[in-house]
Amino acid sequence: MNMNWSFIDGKKVQTCESFPYAFRAMYHAWRRGIEGKDFNGNPVPKRLVSEMANSFAIRGPIGHQSEKTLFYYSACENARMRNLLTADGDLNGREFKTKRQ
Repeated sequence: MNMNWSFIDGKKVQTCESFPYAFRAMYHAWRRGIEGKDFNGNPVPKRLVSEMANSFAIRGPIGHQSEKTLFYYSACENARMRNLLTADGDLNGREFKTKRQ
């Protein structure tokens, strides 16, 4: 059974191993869209917030209890409940740090 989460930005699908990583991909794509920058920081046309809110989605694993599609605002609420966002709306860096081996 496929247990990967998917981040869909309206143009492509990015596979992630968990909801937090799919949300982080969505968060960074949202910021780049608002700032008008591509993945490498090069200038691109800015995207409309309403267009991104309707096209950005996270899809849970097929056959899993979380098999549903969360659009941007629902995904943000889910991330707040999981403590992935700080009170001011930034990513909670402590949740994404990896342990040194």
